Amino acid sequence: GGGSMGAANAWARFLVGVVLTFAFSQAGLHKLTDAVMPDVHSDLTQMIDKFAGSTWAWLPYGGEELRLAIGCVEINAAVLIHVPILRWVAITALATIMGCAIFTHVQHNDGKWPMPVALMALLYVYAALHASKRRTKRKDT
Repeated sequence: GGGSMGAANAWARFLVGVVLTFAFSQAGLHKLTDAVMPDVHSDLTQMIDKFAGSTWAWLPYGGEELRLAIGCVEINAAVLIHVPILRWVAITALATIMGCAIFTHVQHNDGKWPMPVALMALLYVYAALHASKRRTKRKDT
């Protein structure tokens, strides 16, 4: 039967989930504090301040609030992708952030769009693996 495929899918979900959790928790952490890597935090702070004054100037708050909000969502969603009832909310939140990041980096032509594109692709793979698991379960019942 599908036992070995199910096991392969489970391992793929686990591995992709771990990579996503690491990547987004690190990204969020660097936005929230300079305690880990001060240079990265400083670069992110300056970059997001610039974006908040241009691309996202229509928002009713500034760069610091934007940076803190994105960092908090990234860290929380990085954990919540492993909670079945909240997984799709977390994936959607992270995909929204990555979509906005891709748009912003392309608009500013700063060459920093490949990482959000890679993370968006990985989110898509993770979502597809979980959708595949759900379809398989429905067929068996």
